[in-house]
Amino acid sequence: MNFNDEISYLEFEEDEIFLSWYEVEGVRTITELSRQIRTLIKYKAAIIQYRFRTNHSYPTITPNIKFLETKNKFESLALKFIKLLRNIKDRTGNLRGGYQYLLDHASSNKTENLLLKKLEDVTNHLFIQIHYFSEQKISEHPSFFKIIILLAQEVCETRKYLKTQFSGFYEELGKNYHNLEKELSILIPSGVQEKFNERKRKIGEMIKS
Repeated sequence: MNFNDEISYLEFEEDEIFLSWYEVEGVRTITELSRQIRTLIKYKAAIIQYRFRTNHSYPTITPNIKFLETKNKFESLALKFIKLLRNIKDRTGNLRGGYQYLLDHASSNKTENLLLKKLEDVTNHLFIQIHYFSEQKISEHPSFFKIIILLAQEVCETRKYLKTQFSGFYEELGKNYHNLEKELSILIPSGVQEKFNERKRKIGEMIKS
């Protein structure tokens, strides 16, 4: 084999490695986006179930242990997520500018890179848990259901900036969750809605403060 043949072989080997990596990443991305769509559809179905429930009073359901444990983890992650958003907002005074600052400086600044990794990790885990609750009887827990939908909107907004190549997807996904929130607001009893509005106000204040 002459020198040129060796170069061609090395280039072919590198191309194969790249294509193999690209295929794995492509499958992973498609799987993730597909799961997001399935999650949204399941939440839409849960709202339909809630709309046509036979008992129109606020249901008294005792969740199972795994549900409660995951709920506690979700709420802890949500608080961690909100703290990260406040940290990002402090960079420029608003979240949109904070996201851009983070992306612009992550490659050259260790602190920003660490913050970006934390944000990606937290949003990944939040989406996993959001999907988990979509497979439970979440319509039996309308107040918590609305909190999940509210957090899903915020996570979509964050991913819109972190995953710029899929910003359109996450923007549309966030709009769909916003529509679900409005639809559920009409359906749930006034007392539950008032409690949710208070929790939503507090979450909004935590993010904006």
